[in-house]
Amino acid sequence: QATADRYAEDPWDHVIDQSVREAGDAVTMAAIIRELAIPRAQQTQATSRRIGARLRWLGMEKKRSRKSEDGYVWIKRETLPDV
Repeated sequence: QATADRYAEDPWDHVIDQSVREAGDAVTMAAIIRELAIPRAQQTQATSRRIGARLRWLGMEKKRSRKSEDGYVWIKRETLPDV
């Protein structure tokens, strides 16, 4: 609760949250960037870090995937197999 109180809401949070809900167990960075309608010229590493921070806050983890455009997919931590 204390962490949530300190979190400053980002204007992108609503769109990212909606993308995660609609995607189910896995979502790609490219899909979220499309939903945010970020022009290609403005798609920077800072953009990815900003989105990634929200995904981690939502309990997502970045994993390699051949099915993703950029080689990675974000999945819910609780859906990870025990290793």
